[in-house]
Order: sequence, then C-alpha cells, then structure tokens
Amino acid sequence: RFAAAVPPEWATVYLRLLDEALQRAHPASFQTRANERLVRGGVLRPVSNWNLLGAISAATFSVEPRTSEVEVRVRASVTALVAFAALATLLFTVESARLGAAAWQIAAVGLGLPWLCLFGLNYWLARYRLVRLLRRIANEATRVAEGERG
Repeated sequence: RFAAAVPPEWATVYLRLLDEALQRAHPASFQTRANERLVRGGVLRPVSNWNLLGAISAATFSVEPRTSEVEVRVRASVTALVAFAALATLLFTVESARLGAAAWQIAAVGLGLPWLCLFGLNYWLARYRLVRLLRRIANEATRVAEGERG
C-alpha cells in the first residue's frame, strides 16, 4: 500500500499518469476498470531486464481518493519468477550432483544461487521500482494538476 501525497481531487490525474507509465512498460495485457488498472508482465516477454514489469506476472493497481490524499494499493504476483527460480534450482542441483559436488556445495549452488539471485534480487528490484514509480507519479501529478489550476 502506498499513500500518494496528492489531494484526492487529483486522483484522475494520478490515474492518467499511471496509465502512461504502465503502457511504457509494454505489458502483455492492460485493462482499465474505474479506479483499477490490471496489467500482465512476466519474465518471458521480450523486454529488458530493467523493465518495470519484468519480474511481475500480474498486478492490480487500485487508486482510491481518501480524505487528505490518494491511496494506491498494488497487488502483484511473481508466480513466473518463482517457477523460473524453482526450475533453475532443480537444474543447478542436478548438475552439481552429476559433477560429484559435496552436499554443502550442492546446497550452496543448487539452492542459494537461484533463490538469492533469480528470485531475491529480482523481487527486491521490482518492489523498489514500483515504489519509485508511484512516488514519481505523485510528484508529476502535483505539477500537472497545479498547472491545470493555475
């Protein structure tokens, strides 16, 4: 959950800017419903690793005006990322065992690397990018809405 420091009457401006940002991420699908945006991303799309929706299989963005600010709720799923890390774990473990590695080496390479690198880092980056995006949109919404009023 993210509370944007944007007055509630600017929720439509926030939604418009959110739409533009999500479209720039080239989602596999994009749907709009009143104050919700549903997107599908995923690791198997032909986009850069730095893509906002790279680690996210699906997400729902809900933008609700509250008394003094706009509340943004994000529900994101990373199922493809989990499946990818699980497959990599299996492959690393089988290959380590085939090469005659010790049990601790199999655990470190087979379990540690895929989950730490493939899942952990990608999950952290996705979360960091989403929060940064929502803050940037709040700042932009403030500038746009004040420009429309002025």
